[in-house]
Amino acid sequence: MDDHPGIVFRDGPMGRRAGLAAGPDVCEIVSAANWSRWQGQEAIERLPELVDLTEGQIRAALRYYGEFPDEVEELIGRNREEAARAEAAWRRQKSLLG
Repeated sequence: MDDHPGIVFRDGPMGRRAGLAAGPDVCEIVSAANWSRWQGQEAIERLPELVDLTEGQIRAALRYYGEFPDEVEELIGRNREEAARAEAAWRRQKSLLG
């Protein structure tokens, strides 16, 4: 954590995750950056509008991602898989209820 000020680690159902001390997980910020149409400096300047964080928080998350991309990408993939499973379950339930 000394190497990445503002980043803390949380335990949960998906295991240990890096996140902002007062905010979302790093993987959520990186997902938002990937989802947006902005790149480079524009992304750093405009993402705070999208995710209600400061530019400093965005930079801290992206610095962590820059050093540990495989860890963050794995969590992003697991989040997508879980979302797909939840959506499929919802669709099955909806089809039964008409």
